[in-house]
Amino acid sequence: MAVLMKADNLHKSYAIMHRTVSVLRGVSFSVESGTSVAIVGASGAGKSTLLHILGGLDTPDSGTVIFQGTDLYRCSAGRRSLIRAKHIGFVFQSYHLLPELTVLENAVLPAMTGKGTVSSFSAMKERARELLSRVGLEERAQHRPMELSGGEQQRLALARALMNEPDFLLADEPTGNLDDETGRQVLDYVFDLARERRHTLVVVTHSEQVAERCSRHIRLNEGILADDREQKNVNT
Repeated sequence: MAVLMKADNLHKSYAIMHRTVSVLRGVSFSVESGTSVAIVGASGAGKSTLLHILGGLDTPDSGTVIFQGTDLYRCSAGRRSLIRAKHIGFVFQSYHLLPELTVLENAVLPAMTGKGTVSSFSAMKERARELLSRVGLEERAQHRPMELSGGEQQRLALARALMNEPDFLLADEPTGNLDDETGRQVLDYVFDLARERRHTLVVVTHSEQVAERCSRHIRLNEGILADDREQKNVNT
């Protein structure tokens, strides 16, 4: 398989009060197209920071991230923003939905930037409705986010993340705010859609059960890549 993303020797620190906290300390790995990768580890291990750097949301102190042949942190901020809009989708633990917009409007929003793959407004709405149908929200298109349950809001966030047909789908603890059963249902949607549409998926999680659904594990321990292995039996 072709390599979609390669991270090399990533370092990241933050100044907190009068001390410097090292979050990532020389992390290197690559992600192949069409695969699913779990980044696991304890709270504070650097998982979310790593995910944000892979997606072009946070700048490393040093090291490189090569995405589809482009060095994300040597190109301009505008170029990096364009890559995020067209090629990378994000699902966060917090849903980040706009309360004043309807479900349909929230789903279609990424395409409205003009940087996505869908050009006409009618095509945007058609694609958004198709995605809402795939995540079981077609009957809720005209509702507001506050009228949805937590699981429904996360499914809407997933539909929004897929609106521009991203090559790279990044999920940061996507079930962290949900009960176990609702979380399992949301994960079913995440993995099913990623597999059907050949999205490359990276999931940050503290849950070994979630990680078992991925084809590969990357374990972070205090900012260091402590373990990197493929799964023999993937439950998707």
